[in-house]
Amino acid sequence: MASNLFRFKIRTILAVVALAAIPCAWSAQNYAAMKHEERLLNLLEVELGRTEVNNSQLYGGCGWAIACTATREPTNPFNKMASFFFPDVFERIVRIELSSAEYDDEFMESIERFPHLKYLDLNKTMISQSGILSFRDKRPDVKISGDAAR
Repeated sequence: MASNLFRFKIRTILAVVALAAIPCAWSAQNYAAMKHEERLLNLLEVELGRTEVNNSQLYGGCGWAIACTATREPTNPFNKMASFFFPDVFERIVRIELSSAEYDDEFMESIERFPHLKYLDLNKTMISQSGILSFRDKRPDVKISGDAAR
């Protein structure tokens, strides 16, 4: 009788493995996306030396002289639930605020690489109208605000 307790049909085992694989693949994909954004932020840090992320992660240790602030948020309901337990893995950068004269049109090409970016705030930058128009052509889904966007 005890030997029948652990006998399963191949369909049952296949279903259990598939159900276990789905959340594992979802977590792995989110972890890879987080690492990709960290690499992009590290590139920005190398270019400027000052980048802060608004979820208690500080990149660059710039103290009070912050020129670039990136805000992370969950991008879908499943990530919102999972971010309660693992906030760093399931949140994406959705807002970047630039407020320094060091930023120019070339820097906008670096910002284009953030796939979940929704908002870009430009204040006191050297970004020209042609740079903003070029960015809008490539990323029409991003809302641009600030004094440089006018």
